[in-house]
Amino acid sequence: MLSDGWTVRLGILLMLQGMTSGEKITETGSCQPQPSCHECIQSHPSCAWCKQPDFVQAGESDAERCAPQPELEYRGCLASEIIDPQGKQHILEDRPLKDNIYHENITQLSPQRIVLQLRPGYVGRRCDCRKDELLGSEALTLASGSFCSCDNVACERHNGQLCAGNGQCRCGHCQCQANYTGNACECSLDTSGCTQEGKICNGHGHCVCNRCQCDVGWLGSHCVDHQMPCEVHRDCAECKAFGTGPLSQNCSNSCSQTVRMLVAPVDERWCQMKRGDGHLLIYLIEEDKTGSILLTVNDPKVPDSTRQLNLMPVLRSAGIVVIIGLAPIVLLRVIVEICDRWNFRHLERERRNAL
Repeated sequence: MLSDGWTVRLGILLMLQGMTSGEKITETGSCQPQPSCHECIQSHPSCAWCKQPDFVQAGESDAERCAPQPELEYRGCLASEIIDPQGKQHILEDRPLKDNIYHENITQLSPQRIVLQLRPGYVGRRCDCRKDELLGSEALTLASGSFCSCDNVACERHNGQLCAGNGQCRCGHCQCQANYTGNACECSLDTSGCTQEGKICNGHGHCVCNRCQCDVGWLGSHCVDHQMPCEVHRDCAECKAFGTGPLSQNCSNSCSQTVRMLVAPVDERWCQMKRGDGHLLIYLIEEDKTGSILLTVNDPKVPDSTRQLNLMPVLRSAGIVVIIGLAPIVLLRVIVEICDRWNFRHLERERRNAL
């Protein structure tokens, strides 16, 4: 009777003998399209993945990248762009079998010692598999053992570190320390970095991974600085209208405002602020019936003369101030003039009566 461990070893060795002797091992099922490289490679031994950028056309699913290698090459994928990892076997000891001259019930195996490297998969969020990763020292290896162990190096990384250095990789998944969470243990549950004077994010934000995410209109590491309305929407107006500014790389996720561009007369309601390149950014902030923000940006193709600060609102306001300031003076002067004339006529009348 063979032990469980030897039973597994025997099965593996018989499989290897079949492989080395040219005997075909029947595979169940066939390669089916899979949405990611990792799922494709692990779904079936015949599956391969095409990482060629232009292999999938617009509107097609990435699952079309998953197929047997001959099919991928037939459909136009370069051989150098195909990920098709293969298992390896290394025979460490293969002594000749002895004749059973004593007619005893014994089991003889050949080879006696092997190292078997199984066909590996790839664990990651993106489908940019590399052969040196798939077939390198991090691949799953069985060395004279009874069964296969988990792959403890295929977990997600953060800042180049496995599980961000805040956890242990177990069977392709990060087991985080008590104060960390996230797929790569990259998120700290501590709130000390968000707390100042006993308040978390000054009451104007949320603590996420020990960093403050401020509410709209507030900024700073602890959300203590308040922005004026023009400042609040400046970066979104710039990135949505021109594709520049500090939010240009993440504009669609950071900015929910609707932005339109047109030529319009500028008055005191319009924000006029400098862009990162020094040009003038002119935009109007409005709110619709649903509470959504609409940003109207003055068209950048407008001639420079019309893009300068409009002085008419300023002159109009200055004129009103001057009129309001001068009105009491003029009124007082009129009253004094009337009084003087009345007194003069009164004195003239008394002088005539005295004569």
